[in-house]
Amino acid sequence: MGGNYLGDAGQLLVNVLFGIYMVVVMLRFLMQLHRVDFYNPISQMVVTVTNPPVMIFRKIIPGLWGMDLACLFVLFLLALLKFYLLLFLHGALPPLLPAMWIALVSVIDLAIDVYFYMIFIRVILSWIAPMSRHPAALALYQLTEPLMGKARRLLPSFGGLDFSPILILLGLQLIRILLLSPMMDFGRVLMAG
Repeated sequence: MGGNYLGDAGQLLVNVLFGIYMVVVMLRFLMQLHRVDFYNPISQMVVTVTNPPVMIFRKIIPGLWGMDLACLFVLFLLALLKFYLLLFLHGALPPLLPAMWIALVSVIDLAIDVYFYMIFIRVILSWIAPMSRHPAALALYQLTEPLMGKARRLLPSFGGLDFSPILILLGLQLIRILLLSPMMDFGRVLMAG
């Protein structure tokens, strides 16, 4: 009935530490993409925490169409390293190409997760603090409004009720099921083959 307790503890630490830092790096990317107020204290904290790795790669990887490609590259490297560490803790090391594919898919999956939870938190905030001027609420509004605005054009409010979050949350889950799941399965096939 024994288990690999040290491996399980290592897996937990890798998942938590890499997961938290990857979310912060993803927030930096999205904040730059959506032009969130740079002087917001939340933005300042995110930039400060993520500057060390991003600035290294920014010297060699330029931005493109308002996207910080260095930030995306850091996310990709973190996802790749996390994947390798998790498999190493279980005594396996996959070939590089399938691992790179799975890392890419996991970055896209992380973006979907971050948007999902931001929209969900925004809905909760609209119930409990609808006119909040807290820096976190303002950043959340600036991050989610580009998607919410597009969804509102597709599905206008009915009787003062805004159903656009439901449309976005449903769309994000459909993307995960119809696009990311087959992509992840393809990565697993590459690993097995």
